[in-house]
Amino acid sequence: MPRPNLENSVKQTRCRRHLRPRPSRSQINQQVGHVCSAIQAMQLEALLELQKPAPSLPRLQFLNKMIDLAKDEVAALEKF
Repeated sequence: MPRPNLENSVKQTRCRRHLRPRPSRSQINQQVGHVCSAIQAMQLEALLELQKPAPSLPRLQFLNKMIDLAKDEVAALEKF
């Protein structure tokens, strides 16, 4: 037996998503700036981690992964 409430909520979500206004170029640029600042902060944190006598490999791997994800986010925003 289908759940009508679930179907209606999916339809409403699709409509809302479809009707959502596209962000302006200045909003996109502002978001890109925020993500680029975060990338720089993570790169600095990775450099500081490398300066430690015993750098944490899991921490460096995590920072690298987050930097890569943030760069992907910038690329996706610039395509927008």
